Amino acid sequence: MNTKAVERLITQRWPKLKKKLQDENDPAKLIAILQEIDDLLSNLEMRMAAQSRQADAERDVLSTSVSRFYRVPSADSEGIINE
Repeated sequence: MNTKAVERLITQRWPKLKKKLQDENDPAKLIAILQEIDDLLSNLEMRMAAQSRQADAERDVLSTSVSRFYRVPSADSEGIINE
C-alpha cells in the first residue's frame, strides 16, 4: 500500500466520519459511526504495518547487497585480522 492511499484515508475519510459523529444524536447511529471509525483505524494500522514490513525487507536486501561488496575483515582474539 502506498503512502498516498494512507494519506487519503486520513485527510478525506476521517474528517467525514468526525463530522458525522458530531452531527448525530441517535445512539444506534453513533455506535455505527464509531464502528466505521474503528474500521478506518484498523485499516490504517494494517496498511502502516505492511509498509513497515516492506521497508524492513528493502533494508535487508540493501544491507545484504552492500555486505557482499564490502566485506569487513574480522580480528581473532590476538588482534590478527582474518580475511
